[in-house]
Amino acid sequence: MKLFTASHIDWRLVTGSTQFGNGWSIAGFSPGPGLVALGMGEFKVLVFVCGHGPPGL
Repeated sequence: MKLFTASHIDWRLVTGSTQFGNGWSIAGFSPGPGLVALGMGEFKVLVFVCGHGPPGL
C-alpha cells in the first residue's frame, strides 16, 4: 500500500472537501451509504448520487 507523503494544502483538496461536506449536510448521505441507499428507490438519493458527477474528476 502506498501512502502519500504530501503535506501541502492545495485548491483541489479544499474544493473536494467543501463539496463532500456540503453534499453530506444537504442530502444527509455520505457517498458510500448514498450508493447503498440507491436500492431504496427514493428520488433524493438518485439526485445525490448523480450530483457527484463522473468518477475521477
